[in-house]
Amino acid sequence: MSVELTEEKKKALIERISRLSTPKEPIPTELQPNLKKLQDIKGVFVDVYGTIMISGTEPMLRRDGSREINLLTKTFNDFGIQYREEAVSKAIELLHAYIDEEHAIKKAEGVDYPEVEIIPIWIRIMKELEESKLIDGFDTEIAPDFITDFVIRYDDPWLMPGLEELMAGLKDKDMITGIISNSSFYTPPTLEALSGRSLEEMGFPEENCFWSFAEDIAKPSVAFYEIAADHIRNTLNGDPSEFLFVGNDLLNDMYPAQQVGFKTAFFAGDKRSLRLREGDARCENLTPDITITHLTQILQCI
Repeated sequence: MSVELTEEKKKALIERISRLSTPKEPIPTELQPNLKKLQDIKGVFVDVYGTIMISGTEPMLRRDGSREINLLTKTFNDFGIQYREEAVSKAIELLHAYIDEEHAIKKAEGVDYPEVEIIPIWIRIMKELEESKLIDGFDTEIAPDFITDFVIRYDDPWLMPGLEELMAGLKDKDMITGIISNSSFYTPPTLEALSGRSLEEMGFPEENCFWSFAEDIAKPSVAFYEIAADHIRNTLNGDPSEFLFVGNDLLNDMYPAQQVGFKTAFFAGDKRSLRLREGDARCENLTPDITITHLTQILQCI
């Protein structure tokens, strides 16, 4: 379900993200580029986390107890929340429990890879902590700010080198551009905070952006990619085979993109986010059309 942010709230989130973010560089991998000219490409769609944004993972999918507790403590302090010592670890415990619970409910309803609504989950957590007398001073109105603060501290994102040059080059080539991303409400403001521009100004028209939180389904669901493929056929008057999808994860990105007909570019430019998925049967015989180690290499292939 999409979360509608007011312009005032969005501006506040962008300011918070900008304040918490620090520059960083990708960590090179041992993989080598495998480039070739791809014919008749009309557009390029990209993943966000680990592809155009430096990131260890889609936020909050990795479990790292001591680090989570340390950073959530900083968020509690930043928002002036009074808390007992055990409140922070309890919040982390509930976070993962409620995410697992919502996944189970949606899977039972037939969604193969569900997305969660993270704001209601955090409000539920904080209310439970208040009822247990573990915290005091949490206002549900600050939930988006609170969540964003914690996620940015935890995920520590920064834009991948070469993104601006890539987007300028794609514009020069009259390429249609878009996004398919596991994401939450804070993902678009994060891109805007780090780039200093709106998504439209970055080169990503709203109608070509497909967010898991808005579609209520997540990667590696083929059904998620099929939504974008249908848009290409029905709105952009194209075919997925005329579009290149760029991602850092063989399972979450390359596999479903190929299943719905995209050409694929595997981004292997940052060790933090390189996902080879060895041992997963869906990826054993999967070969992307190209492999890149820098975003600008895409421009050599289209």
